[in-house]
Amino acid sequence: MNYLLASLIMLTELGNVVSWLIASQVIYWAGRRREALCLAMGVLASYIASTIVKYVTALPRPPPTNWLVQVDSPYGFPSGHTAVAFFAAAYLSMKNRKAAPLLALAAFVAYSRLALGVHYIRDLIGGAFIGVLIAFTFNCIEKRSVDEKLLDPLLFPLSFIAAGLLYLSFPTRPGLAGGSLAGLVISWRFSRLVRGRLGLPHMALGVLMACLLLCAYSTIELKEVRALVFLTFTTYPYIVHPSLFGGASSSTTTIQA
Repeated sequence: MNYLLASLIMLTELGNVVSWLIASQVIYWAGRRREALCLAMGVLASYIASTIVKYVTALPRPPPTNWLVQVDSPYGFPSGHTAVAFFAAAYLSMKNRKAAPLLALAAFVAYSRLALGVHYIRDLIGGAFIGVLIAFTFNCIEKRSVDEKLLDPLLFPLSFIAAGLLYLSFPTRPGLAGGSLAGLVISWRFSRLVRGRLGLPHMALGVLMACLLLCAYSTIELKEVRALVFLTFTTYPYIVHPSLFGGASSSTTTIQA
C-alpha cells in the first residue's frame, strides 16, 4: 500500500460515524454535555438518513474495478461519509466560528471518497446537502426550550421501538444503528445525574476502553452481540466513566447542562 492510498484511507475515516461518536465523547468529558449529545445524535441521524436515501434511490456506485477500498453497499447516492463529515463540521461551526476550518476538512473527506473510486460527484453533493440540512435542524432544536418532564414518559418507549426497528430492518450495520441509538437515549436520560469534569488521564482511559469495545465490535460477527457491544460503547463514556472518576474526585468542577 503506497503512502497516498494510506493517507486517503485515513482521511476517509474522518467521515466514519464511529470517529465522530468518539469525538463527541471527548467533548462530553471536557464539560460540554449538551453539545456532545447533540453531536452524537446528529452524526447517527446523518448516517441513518443517508443509508435510507441510498436504498430508496438505489443509484449505483462506480464499477467495482475502480474501488480501492471495500464498501458495505452497492449503492452510492448519497455518500454516507460525506453526510456525516459535513454534519459534524457544520454543526460545530455553528456552535463556534473557530471550528469553521472543519468545513474544509469535510470537503477533503468527500474528495477522498471520489479518489478511492467508490462514489460519483453527485453522491458527494447529496451527502453534503443531507449533512448540512441535519446540522441546521439540530442547531434549531437545541436552541428551543423543551420541558424534559413532558418528554420523559414518551422518550424511552418510542426511542427503544425505533432502535429495535433499526436493528431488525437496517440494511447495513444494524448493530451500530440500533445499539448506538438505544445507548444515546439512555445517556440523554441519565446524563443529568453527572456533574463531573474529567482530567486528561481519565479521558485517555476512556478512549482506551472505547478502543477495546471497538475491537470487540470488529471481530465478532454475531449481530446480536454487535448491537450489545455498541450500546455499551455509546453509553459507557456518558454514564459509567464520569460516575467512576468525575464523581469520585474531590476536585470536581460543577458544570451546567
